Amino acid sequence: MLLPKPDDLHTLITIGLDPPLRQGQTRYPFLVMQFKREEEVIIELNMTEEMLEGKYKGKLLGRYEQPQHSVVAQVFRGLAGKKVVTPSKDFSSHHQQSGVKCSIKANEGHLFCLDKSFMFVPKPATYISFDTISVIVMSRVGGAVSASRTFDITISTKNNGQEHQFSNINRYVFASQSIAEILTSAIVRSRNHWKTSSKPRVSRPAMRCLTMQAPICPSKIPVLTSY
Repeated sequence: MLLPKPDDLHTLITIGLDPPLRQGQTRYPFLVMQFKREEEVIIELNMTEEMLEGKYKGKLLGRYEQPQHSVVAQVFRGLAGKKVVTPSKDFSSHHQQSGVKCSIKANEGHLFCLDKSFMFVPKPATYISFDTISVIVMSRVGGAVSASRTFDITISTKNNGQEHQFSNINRYVFASQSIAEILTSAIVRSRNHWKTSSKPRVSRPAMRCLTMQAPICPSKIPVLTSY
């Protein structure tokens, strides 16, 4: 994954590892690298002409003169034969950035919306496929706490009900759109139909529940809004 940080100075490259790296009992399924966006390099691959014209023809070049993050991404793509994933073009913040600053517990990072998933980096690197999402809950987005500058998003997955909470998201990042619209357009790219649910799935006071019906989306992900 090639993820441009909102600071306009760095780009992150995230590589999925199968099997994950292990350190004791801890597993690390992703490797996250940071590069200066404007730093260019000139390199020549240590490969023979026979290899470049044979096994890696059309995949690798013998010489690169480009920004460092671009070179690393192209080399990994050529060697692994995998597509380089970038943030979805359908999503951008109020400042035209593809990443949103937030936190998982005490760890600050950025949440990116990809074409088929969410990705939080750098630590803990967290990947959530849209196909595995069962419900999305947005907390502190209005009502008595409307003066708050931040809100939270909790994503529950079908994998044993595991939850991922992304906290302290600046509400002004999305000044031009409602949060529900952004999440909907990220997951389902078609006309959406919304209805009010009479049985909220989250037992909290003053809760209004918006359930998204998405005929083309197999997961039919409900989006719950907590005020």
